[in-house]
Order: sequence, then structure tokens, then C-alpha cells
Amino acid sequence: MAKPVDMAEKPNSGEARETLRSETAFEKGEVIYLQGSDPDGVYLILEGEIDISLGEKDGNVKIARLVTGDLLGEISAIENKPHSVTAQAASVCRTLFIPRDAFMRSFSDPLVRKVVHTLAARLRISVASGAARPEEDRADIPLPKTVYMPKLDPKNPLQLVPASPPMQDLLEAPVRIDSLPFRVCRQTGKAKAAKAMGDRLLLPAKGTVELANEHFEILVRDERLSVRDLGSAHGTIVNGEKLSRFSSSSIARLRPGRNELVAGGPDSPIRFTLIVQGL
Repeated sequence: MAKPVDMAEKPNSGEARETLRSETAFEKGEVIYLQGSDPDGVYLILEGEIDISLGEKDGNVKIARLVTGDLLGEISAIENKPHSVTAQAASVCRTLFIPRDAFMRSFSDPLVRKVVHTLAARLRISVASGAARPEEDRADIPLPKTVYMPKLDPKNPLQLVPASPPMQDLLEAPVRIDSLPFRVCRQTGKAKAAKAMGDRLLLPAKGTVELANEHFEILVRDERLSVRDLGSAHGTIVNGEKLSRFSSSSIARLRPGRNELVAGGPDSPIRFTLIVQGL
């Protein structure tokens, strides 16, 4: 099923060309890899959608849907650990398959790393009309904003609970998060009340001076539920870890149960407890 891929722009490195040349197709419903299986390589989605699920006592729980331009399986490949999730084609898919050995030999090469991320960015932009200006991840490689909306299991939604008196005054009840990415943002204008609108929570400007217009987002990255700081001036704290585009990391993984989130510095009143169920 593999065949050469004619890329619009090929790197000068012969090893990079070899690494990025195997195309593999999957039928709808076909399992790409199972939770607990050993990683054999990395997949870049050229076309189609892939569901990510976790095995539970009552069966598999879908936690995300990846789309064209997303990378699949790279963390397991880098760490050489069994896959923590199951990946299954949600539609007919074409992927660019990179064998693990070739991926590990060449991933330390900045040229190869740039080719992988650049191709992913171009594919995402091509399917997202009006895509926003790219942001940067921890390695300072340009990436577009997340544009997919994976659905969470309705029995196990995420809950964003106010964890300080000012936030409790603004939010009378926890915010239920049914799909990702979900962003916490600052409202413009003179609004006095918080507002949850589908993919974001808007907080009034008054009393939230450390909050950026788009401060942080909850998303699935590398098959894991995570929080990413969106380049805010004051950063984001996740379970005690400082995230910032100016620090060593802008993204942190979430853990099952309670996660403490702070928009701003240690003394910021913009505090939440994010409850992750079903992991």
C-alpha cells in the first residue's frame, strides 16, 4: 500500500527524503494501532480523520479526533514506550508513515524536524479557511493554531471549577467542557459577567489584569490532554509548572483527577481547578 509521495518542496538531505516518502492508506474503521502496542513509526495525516480512544473497563472512550495535518504517535516513538491510546480511522485516510528507526535517526536534524512541522502546517492551513497566524510551540517551530474540535465522551466531560473568591463571584457553577480546544480569554469592552461560549470562557476585563485576550487553551497534543499558554505576558501555571513562550515550555500535560490552573503569576486571582474524569 506504500508508494512514493511527490512533495512540493523536498529537503536537500537524502536521509530526509527517504524518511518522508512512505504513504499508507486506511479504510474507515481500520485500526492504525492499539493501546499498549509497541510504536513502529509516526504518521502524518494527509487526508481524513482519525479517532483517539482510551480503553476503560466499560469499553473504549473516545477523547479526540485528529484531522489533516496532525501528527500521530510521535511521543510513543520518541520515548519508545507502548502507545497510551488506540488510533482508528474515522474516515478513509491517507497518511505519511515514517518508520521509527528512520524517524529517530533523523529527528535530531533541524532540517528534518522543520520539514515535518512545515508540512503539517501547510496541510492544516489548506483545510482551515481563514486560519489564524501561527503560534510557536516549545521548540520555537512555527505551528498554526489548533483548528480541530475533538469531542469528549459525554459521560466524562471536563469541568473547569472556579478556585478563588474572585472567580467564584464571576462563575456560579463549574463550566462543562464538551469539546476541545477550549480557551480562557479576556473580554473586551465593559462586560461585567463571565460568559461560556462553546469553545471558550470569556472573563470580564475588570479585576483580571493579568489575563491576556487569549490566555491559555485546553487541547489534545501528542495524544495527551494538555494545557498550552498562548503567548500571554504573565504566563500560565499548571499544577505548579510555569508555562510561557519565554520559558522552557509553553505546554503541560494534564493528569487524571484535579489539575490546578492559574492564569498569571503565583499571586494571580485567576484560578481554576480542572477536573479530568475517565482517564
